[in-house]
Amino acid sequence: MNPGEPSFLRLFRRSRYSQLVLEDDNSSEGKARHEQRERFVVAALAFCLKHDGEFLKHFWNCICRASGDPSSMPSIRPEGISLEPPLWSDLRLESEHKGLGYVWVIEVKAGAPLKPRQRPDRPDFKRPGFGYGALLSEYHKGTDTRRRYVILGASESDNLKIRHNEKPFGIVVDDRKWDVLATLSKRSGIVADLFGTLGEMGINPFHMENAKKILVRSGIEQIYNAWTVLTAVCECLGVRPSSHRLEPDEGSVGLYIEHSSSKRAHKIHKRLQKATGINKGDLAWFGYEFIAKGKVRPGVWFFTKSEIRRDSLMKKTKPKFPDAEPQPPDDGDYTVVVASSPKESLRDFDWFKSVFESVTGK
Repeated sequence: MNPGEPSFLRLFRRSRYSQLVLEDDNSSEGKARHEQRERFVVAALAFCLKHDGEFLKHFWNCICRASGDPSSMPSIRPEGISLEPPLWSDLRLESEHKGLGYVWVIEVKAGAPLKPRQRPDRPDFKRPGFGYGALLSEYHKGTDTRRRYVILGASESDNLKIRHNEKPFGIVVDDRKWDVLATLSKRSGIVADLFGTLGEMGINPFHMENAKKILVRSGIEQIYNAWTVLTAVCECLGVRPSSHRLEPDEGSVGLYIEHSSSKRAHKIHKRLQKATGINKGDLAWFGYEFIAKGKVRPGVWFFTKSEIRRDSLMKKTKPKFPDAEPQPPDDGDYTVVVASSPKESLRDFDWFKSVFESVTGK
């Protein structure tokens, strides 16, 4: 990184935006914090687009261009990038060629739910003087500007359903996942810093990328790395924040995965429930156990109420994890413990994932 360039990661860690925000936090404070974090992301994106030509080209190709766009379509230049110019636009990109202009409004999401007026699949989007579609149309009324509206990073819980053949007010509407932006192979300087920051903010796939690099084997000073891995594993398993909890313990740090009665529970979470036979309470614990001064090791505990289930869990885990052991029954509770071997070659995320896959399948 060049002197004078901002470290988004350093700025993020020092800011109030770095406070933990749970996906299911629908309180007014939680929503406000989500929105502030999204403003931070937009500002970082705009800076990178203005100052890194390769990143701008990649963003234009994978986020801005729509199916059927002509190859002669004018690309965006740094001077055509505006940050939240009107209220209804997070990021606005403009280009012009031979008198023909294009404008892209990018609605950036980093955890906060979409509002009805931001959604092309809702009537409020077209509501005069209120909806983002209506406002974008009014802003360029009477011009030949080709208008585009793209939602970047909508979550699955938004259940966004855009009909790409519909063009409200003549606006081409589309949505993109963060995964598309992550396909950029050349990552250095401010772009590498941006992607690392998105990972620390819990945005996938950047969060998963960060987690897969981590190997925690020493003391509590690595608690942030441990938390990164544990929450990433929960995301991989489809375990929502409302179905896992952290309980302080002198000898370990980890997360309990709880039974979920929700019909929206992820299929992998349901498989774990089926494998343990637990229909209420804790299914498993996974995390880091302190084994000696300054030393820790990853471990997974599976809970069940049945000796038959315990034996079934042992049969599934033992072939791949020889250190898996059943614990003595305790008042009708049975436990299988899988501990990482000192010779384990996998990084923590992949090790935890492989343990759970031995029970739930891939």
